[in-house]
Amino acid sequence: MADSISLPEPVEGLTVVPATGSWIANPDFAPEFCTSLMSRRIHARCINLLAPALLSTPPCNERYAEQVLVKQFKLIHSSNIILFGVGDIGPETLIRSANITGNIDAYQAGGAVGVLICRFIDAEGRPVRGDLDNRMVGIELNELSQVPRRLRCGGASKLTAIRATLKGCATHLVTDIATAEMLLQ
Repeated sequence: MADSISLPEPVEGLTVVPATGSWIANPDFAPEFCTSLMSRRIHARCINLLAPALLSTPPCNERYAEQVLVKQFKLIHSSNIILFGVGDIGPETLIRSANITGNIDAYQAGGAVGVLICRFIDAEGRPVRGDLDNRMVGIELNELSQVPRRLRCGGASKLTAIRATLKGCATHLVTDIATAEMLLQ
């Protein structure tokens, strides 16, 4: 999506902020890369989340006591639109390629069919909890639902995860015609 989006003219006050921390997986799909590219293409201010997507241990105190993270999460919480992708949790998924140390198979056994913003969801779009949740740096799914417009983008390779997202997380969908037709069936 970051490669495809564009605006002909700048929109005053537009800021792009990722809703999750960074990881080393596919270098073309790192959150900070996508945020930087998107903000440049739409003439927006870019503020990258200065944290890893997964902490090695849960935070000691409050969720995020570091002041720079507090400020960045205030920006995320003030968003009026959020754009996100959703991944499946099969063997080739991005979250597995990120070498996340945790039992992703346990999430799948618990009913997870997809992952968005580093959070696992079941077929109805509800959160599936597990051992990684307290170590993830990013908004929670209940916080995602507070954003007025939640735009999900994706294609046919992730139909089950897209359906789950539409049931529980997204208000809008951007996809290709073939995927839309499959979803309508």
